[in-house]
Amino acid sequence: MKSRKLVFVALALLLFGLAAWCSASASTPFTVVYDTSQNPLAWVPVNPATVEGTGVKGLDLTRGPGVEPNDLTRGFSARGWPGAYSIEEAVAKGKYFQFGLITEAVVSLSTLDMALRRSAVAAPMDYEVHVSLDDFATPGIVMAKFSYYGRTSGTAPAIDPLEKDPYYYMHSDLPGRPNTTSSPGDPIPTIDLTKYAQLQNIPAGVTVTFRLYTWATYDTKETSTVSFGRMTGPMIKGVAH
Repeated sequence: MKSRKLVFVALALLLFGLAAWCSASASTPFTVVYDTSQNPLAWVPVNPATVEGTGVKGLDLTRGPGVEPNDLTRGFSARGWPGAYSIEEAVAKGKYFQFGLITEAVVSLSTLDMALRRSAVAAPMDYEVHVSLDDFATPGIVMAKFSYYGRTSGTAPAIDPLEKDPYYYMHSDLPGRPNTTSSPGDPIPTIDLTKYAQLQNIPAGVTVTFRLYTWATYDTKETSTVSFGRMTGPMIKGVAH
């Protein structure tokens, strides 16, 4: 009798493991990416998404109503950040970039990556990423808060601090950042989306909207810019179940 019980337990564990393996193998990865490398010098109103995989449809990368489009070859740039000097004012005045996806299956989001480019020492340096599942009819969920001090203006230091600290520009002013037409901008550390229950097992038919809010310093000029890229916009990864 004891041996039969052991066989039954082993069989149950085997079936449980097989079911878990089948469930995991049924999940297919996807990526929503915004390629800005083909954008001309003249500003573009939207940047379409490219989806690798299945289960979602990408939303266009757009600017909020509180900022103006700005020319940037192979980038997606905006100016007009003065007028908002806190996250509350940035939200109220529409100082943001927006992107996201529409689910076509049950999906879970994994990561968000971005590469940014500031034009000047006084360009906006404070950022928050919010996400909404109701098109911001209610306040969004705060995904990340960070500062970014890299800038294309000025002369780069003789000794590159990135050799010892790859994200030096996240906490200290770093002039002379890459400013050629093939530069991808400065990568922001990957944002982990798996820790947000709202972004796991999202049913089909839901619009998931991300906004990158930023706000000015009192030295920021109307011509000071922030952009995605050059070359690369935001990238969202996840799995469809």
